[in-house]
Amino acid sequence: MSGKYLAYGIKVGNGGGMVRVVYKELEQRALLRGMRAAIQDLAFAHVSNAILACVDYLGNLFIHTIESTPSELLCSLLLQVNAEDMSPHRVIWCPYIPEDVPSDGDRVSKLLVLTRGSKVELWSVNTVSARFRSIEATDPAVKENGGMLEIDQHSDTIIEATFSPDGTALATASFDGEVKFFQVYLHSNSHGNQAQPRCLHQWRPHGGRPISCLFFLDDHKTYHPEVQFWRFAITGCDN
Repeated sequence: MSGKYLAYGIKVGNGGGMVRVVYKELEQRALLRGMRAAIQDLAFAHVSNAILACVDYLGNLFIHTIESTPSELLCSLLLQVNAEDMSPHRVIWCPYIPEDVPSDGDRVSKLLVLTRGSKVELWSVNTVSARFRSIEATDPAVKENGGMLEIDQHSDTIIEATFSPDGTALATASFDGEVKFFQVYLHSNSHGNQAQPRCLHQWRPHGGRPISCLFFLDDHKTYHPEVQFWRFAITGCDN
């Protein structure tokens, strides 16, 4: 989207939250309402059409599509996931980079990570939104057909999570001092069960001190077979 849209959270007097969305080229504005608490994090998907995910302080997830028309900015609720969870949250989209002959780019580009304290939820927005507009986070139906996968392998709050560009690997960094790399596939096997994520590698870059940030020094916009992603990383820690 190249910075065409801007979004930020707004607190309201009753403890709820709203999100202001701005389309900068035409100076159009819209207001997303209905959040049950103040907004804790939000992020646009890495796709050509605007899709915004936001999570409030209670852990409720809201995903909207946004479209600019000549007269107004249209915002439609694509998916709402209801929760009651006061742990820290982050929302991170897959930074999908298509191959020369992409096969499932739309699905991969709409993979979303939602952190809930020390846990991670991987959401296939395409899969879940095709069946539901609103659903409880604890409803077993969200995990059917590869809709959502949960990872619970950290002992403290996750502060950063990053998808690989093809959506098959996930890196997480936590206050427990560890960075972990998982192989993930959001699909069901022939028995209807999801393959559990496999930890490929774990790393304690600061001797176990709480990690405060994780960045991968990738700046690739197109796919090249000889290019290695996640080759260099920067981490920080709390003293």
